[in-house]
Amino acid sequence: MKKFVIQAVLLIAVLFLALFFYKNPQALSSIIPTKFQGVTVKINEVSIQAEVADSPEKRRQGLGGRKSLDQGSGMLFIMDEKKRHTFWMKNLKFSIDLIWIDEDKVVDIISDVPPPKEGEIDANLPTFSPSLPADKVLEVNGGFAKKYNIKIDDRVEIFK
Repeated sequence: MKKFVIQAVLLIAVLFLALFFYKNPQALSSIIPTKFQGVTVKINEVSIQAEVADSPEKRRQGLGGRKSLDQGSGMLFIMDEKKRHTFWMKNLKFSIDLIWIDEDKVVDIISDVPPPKEGEIDANLPTFSPSLPADKVLEVNGGFAKKYNIKIDDRVEIFK
């Protein structure tokens, strides 16, 4: 009887964990390291490991809700068309730099964009657009562009 109870408890625990990880797949990736599935963005001699936001859903979510961004990492937004795309910082928790890229060069930089103030409503959030059309935007930690002397007209390479 004792052996049966132990087996039943183990079975229930395994089922609970399976259900938990099925409903929360990001929790599994925090326990089990996975191969990086993004791109490397190289500006001058600086390499950034970037997640790719290449669908409307991924672009809408962006970095919103995250508490931080690892040093040397970022998010690369790949747009469907070249234009002066507008960004807002909904649910952002930390300061970022926006590096606007057209084809293979930096066309604008907006540095140290702060997160929204506590309780600020979406309708009042400021928006950010580049001075020139761009087909990509790289979001990195605030101060990154200044720290690595990234400037307009710098060459950008993207590797898978």
